[in-house]
Amino acid sequence: MFKSILLGSFCLIALSACGGENDSSAPQNEKITTKEQVFQKLEDEGKLPKLERTDSILGIDKDQNGIRDDIDAHIEQKYKDELEKKAVQQFARNSQQKMAVNLENEVELQASSYEADRATTCVYKTFKNNPNIDASDVIDEIGNMTTNTKKRLQAYYKYSDALDGFVFTIPQRDYCDE
Repeated sequence: MFKSILLGSFCLIALSACGGENDSSAPQNEKITTKEQVFQKLEDEGKLPKLERTDSILGIDKDQNGIRDDIDAHIEQKYKDELEKKAVQQFARNSQQKMAVNLENEVELQASSYEADRATTCVYKTFKNNPNIDASDVIDEIGNMTTNTKKRLQAYYKYSDALDGFVFTIPQRDYCDE
């Protein structure tokens, strides 16, 4: 869903750059030529959340709650139901944590994967009765926001590769932290 919105927005911006009516609110010389400019324009227009893009894998987390501040602000703004908010926060916290796991330590990897399964299950179980929000869209959105730079995406891929060959079960109970 998040990717579809992003692709659709990109297409709209590309089409609007091809001509048409003059828009006095935008400078006539302004051309969008890079994906960074597209993201910046969408963020400035409020169509995408403003995401932090520092060179750090874990990003800025001033309150030390395990969730990057930009993602935390997005969750606070978007999810009003407390149970849904807590489920998304658990998933976001786990998504951050995956990128900090010692990939050489199988016990730590296994524990991290178990927590990821718990967080994912928590989101699916929490959102199953909400007809307006698809749990898979929540998972995709937070995952995409968490891996919003090349360095972060590479860290996630390394984590995923390190789990290759592991076998896990989906938690049957106690999947939500709260």
